Amino acid sequence: MNSPRIGLVTREWPTSREDSGGIGTYFRNLAVGLSQCGARPVVITGPAAETEPDEPSYPFPVMHLPESTLGLARRLVERLYPETASYQAAAYHTALQRRDALKRYLVPLITQYGIEVLVGPLWGGELADLTKHTGLPVVLRASGLMRYIVRANGDPLDRHGRRLDQLEQRALNSCAALYAPSSVALRELLDCINTPNVPHPVIPSGVDCDLFTPAHTLPAPRCRLLFVGRLEPQKGMTLLTTILPTVLDRSRIADFWFVGRDTPTAPDGGTWQDYLLDACPQRLSRRCRFWGRLPWSGMPEIYRRCAALLVPSTRDRFPNAALEAMACRLPVIASAGAGLAEIIQPGHNGLIIPDRSPGAWAEALCALAATPRQTRQLGHGARSYVEQHLSLTAAAEPVIELCRQAVRRRTTRGVPTDSLEGLPA
Repeated sequence: MNSPRIGLVTREWPTSREDSGGIGTYFRNLAVGLSQCGARPVVITGPAAETEPDEPSYPFPVMHLPESTLGLARRLVERLYPETASYQAAAYHTALQRRDALKRYLVPLITQYGIEVLVGPLWGGELADLTKHTGLPVVLRASGLMRYIVRANGDPLDRHGRRLDQLEQRALNSCAALYAPSSVALRELLDCINTPNVPHPVIPSGVDCDLFTPAHTLPAPRCRLLFVGRLEPQKGMTLLTTILPTVLDRSRIADFWFVGRDTPTAPDGGTWQDYLLDACPQRLSRRCRFWGRLPWSGMPEIYRRCAALLVPSTRDRFPNAALEAMACRLPVIASAGAGLAEIIQPGHNGLIIPDRSPGAWAEALCALAATPRQTRQLGHGARSYVEQHLSLTAAAEPVIELCRQAVRRRTTRGVPTDSLEGLPA
């Protein structure tokens, strides 16, 4: 059986000027990998960004939903929550609007391109009930659910969060298959949600080894330690700020670079950049650089200028940044509780550090700075690992097989196509 025509439904899509987020990066890589495997994906994503002369062209169609489909959700949230906008309310109303937009625009696209199966993220439940509406099987990729995000933030589920949680469960209960990038992510999902009796394999993400390549120049004399992601406690910023003064004081060649959106979640209620600059002596704080959010297309150059990537979060199950850094010949230093422990081989392509152990983290980073030759050897092992195991085609092939199985089961048993049930706004 040839590959079915796959429709990739993703709210995010990378551009040369904007950070696409983890979901957008993953589905861009999946689409390219599917194309390289001979499949013919069709991408259905959010509103198009401003036309850019350097925007890459892809060997598959990328269809953008109209801007108006998301504008209503944003205006509604701003009107209802003008000052203390609930992120749960914003996520719920945006998910509803996205789901309604998909109901409105998907059927013509399915007919136009002959789409046979839909693949999209579980997050937000935006693909809930699409099987009923379109008659097509839906394959979901596990991603952060609202109940996980709320738990990590230490907040209770409000009424909007509970409705979004119900929407996500409906997406689960109607999907034809579910997959996750790591067994840690899959186990968490199966433990917390009453998943349907459907296939649920582990399919690691892939990385574009042609785009993310190592530097061709001599290594920098300084040991730049890189963090990529939102600056917030859930990403491990509390641990990093605890060990940062020790590492900078003990190693004269160590620097810290931070790439990602800063947030007012530091211990003093301000941003992490201000907190670090105030907490550290000037002789140390000047060795920290905050880049803010950068476009995805600019990340290869950042990786090439650094010595190692730090992933202190125990919540990130399989971050794209880790794979990109490995492709650029950077070792990854990660917490033991993250899904990266399944691909990081200590002493070969990175290091795994015990969770919430500032002393162990500080010792490991000081050792990296003191042994540049060993650090470069770890980087070579990292590049070799992703080339052998995490290429775009290696990540796409099992998704194609999962889609084949979903289409085969649908053809055998049939799928009901009754109308959607509505959710209250």
